[in-house]
Amino acid sequence: MIIPNIPFPDEHVLGWLGRIRFFNHYPSVEHVIGEIKKQLCVDGKNGKVLPVDTPQLILFANFVEMNSYEFAMKHSMVSYARAFDFDNFGASIWNKKAVHFVRLHGMRAGKKGAWFCPVCVEEDINYCGVPFWRRKHQIPAVDWCLKHGEQLLGFTDESAFENLPPVKISPDVAIVSGGGNFKNLNSVIKRYMQIAIWLLERERPIDFRLVRWMLAHKANESGLFDNATARFSVEKLIGCLNPDHWMSFFVSKIGNFELNSVLRKQTSQRSTSLYAIALAVLYESTEEALHCLNSVERIGCPPDFNGERCHQEFWQGDSATNAYIRHQGKHKDFANEFSLDRYQSSRFLDAHGLPDLEGQSADVILAVKKFLEGDSLAEAAAEFGVEDRSLEVFLRVASARFARSLQEIDDMMKM
Repeated sequence: MIIPNIPFPDEHVLGWLGRIRFFNHYPSVEHVIGEIKKQLCVDGKNGKVLPVDTPQLILFANFVEMNSYEFAMKHSMVSYARAFDFDNFGASIWNKKAVHFVRLHGMRAGKKGAWFCPVCVEEDINYCGVPFWRRKHQIPAVDWCLKHGEQLLGFTDESAFENLPPVKISPDVAIVSGGGNFKNLNSVIKRYMQIAIWLLERERPIDFRLVRWMLAHKANESGLFDNATARFSVEKLIGCLNPDHWMSFFVSKIGNFELNSVLRKQTSQRSTSLYAIALAVLYESTEEALHCLNSVERIGCPPDFNGERCHQEFWQGDSATNAYIRHQGKHKDFANEFSLDRYQSSRFLDAHGLPDLEGQSADVILAVKKFLEGDSLAEAAAEFGVEDRSLEVFLRVASARFARSLQEIDDMMKM
């Protein structure tokens, strides 16, 4: 078997297998996979024989001597399908859930058929000597090459991956629906494509619960969020899309996004596209959407919030407390800084022992300070005419860090 170099950057695993088939004149990709299994599962490499039921992506990674996690994330659609998930399997640890996910999504094309950019084909021949199938051209509803502004061409049959992308355009090549000029594309579609490609190129998922709360916060700002049903409408924001475009058809089918049911613990390419659409229609620029995604990823959930332990560096360090002080104990302003829904922001801060100071009377704050200085609850309440119960409820969620926060907020107000 003539073994090509390791896959090119962003080369789809199906296209990589097709490239091996093409240069070795094998009858099919299945024959290629059989030869790889023969080398690794029968004869073994360096005397080590892999189990015959090894997931194919892990098998191929061993074949080209790459880290299996890196191979899956850079040469399949797993990174896109797994873009939003609170369970981040590590680069060297493959648990049962991760292996199952790789089996389920690893060898799938992103959308029906196989697609390419004709200008990318020319560049690949000049720089690599051979054209190849790129993952970013296979993302659902990404119908244009963002690098060149060219409309993607392709074949509606997935078997096209068994051959190289065509150098000359034949009558068999299909063109994505919609047409038109890239410069005149609806801004929502452009943002969707930019966000979708950014998600594909990430190597770790973002906690979907945080993204859901972030979208609720943004939809609430836009007056489109219904707290009672936890859904927001995007029809008003979509604008005039081409009726034939995938996104227009998709939005007409879903009507509203139900934030509590779009994503499950095990995500898929469909739900990733749903969230990419939501981000594209709710934010006025790609930069703003990606900034907010990076922000919610940075803060994560507080330790032990809903039984989860994650992002301890933000919540157990000084970052959360300093942000709380910076906003003078107001949960609403904290939520705005980190693009969180206000309700969820309060839950996070309460879980961290930092109660909301907004709306609290001056007497309650003074009584709290007196209590923190050593007075009993009854003494502090009596001195400022505050009910014991009101003070107790307020202090119930307060942590040891709250005393320092309160003092620093007081010092800030005096400056």
